[in-house]
Amino acid sequence: MSGVAMELDAGPFDLGDGPDAALCLHGLTGMPFEVRPIGEALAARGVRAVGPMLPGHGETHEALARAAHTDWLDAVASAHRALRSRHERVFLVGLSLGGLLALCHAAEAEVDALAVIGAPLRLGTRLVRLLPLVRRFKPYFPKRRGSDIREAAAHARHPSLAVMPAASVIELVRLQGRTREALHRIQARHFLDTMRGLFAWAKEAGFVKTDPAAGVRYPILKSGEGFPIW
Repeated sequence: MSGVAMELDAGPFDLGDGPDAALCLHGLTGMPFEVRPIGEALAARGVRAVGPMLPGHGETHEALARAAHTDWLDAVASAHRALRSRHERVFLVGLSLGGLLALCHAAEAEVDALAVIGAPLRLGTRLVRLLPLVRRFKPYFPKRRGSDIREAAAHARHPSLAVMPAASVIELVRLQGRTREALHRIQARHFLDTMRGLFAWAKEAGFVKTDPAAGVRYPILKSGEGFPIW
């Protein structure tokens, strides 16, 4: 981890308060610092913003290599439940790995709004198929350019691990497959959520007499192509 990391408030955050809350999720090998500016902006507008440290992060690359994608998903689900028990609405905000986790979780849970940034649904190389073999000989890869952040000052102060565990990339690829399979379900659920909100508002405002979205249940889907978008 870079020498500047400890000078920053890179740990978990819980900012602001209000009737609504946002769960802000960071990227692979990163820290909540990555999404803290979003959290601060939300808190300034009356939304409680919580940024947890994902399992395996904030420690050593060996600790990260031991974390499975299911550990990350379980942590997101636990944090979401805690916020749901206290707030009227809960939103998910995810950066990179955090975006994948937000999408995957939204396929199974009630999420009031979803914003993802740079969520990598696929990796741009076929070499990932060789990772299970390669990790036996090279378990860690140096991040030669460090963070993907382009702005020089932000890049220099960004706290993250200096190496990428091969095991973590394998878990990322597993999460990618799981998320891609769930995309249709995510779209169907959130389209229905949008229609519910729209018609509830229209009925309250007197524009319509009935709410056609009332009583419509979320689709129950099997794996495959998913629910056709309306």
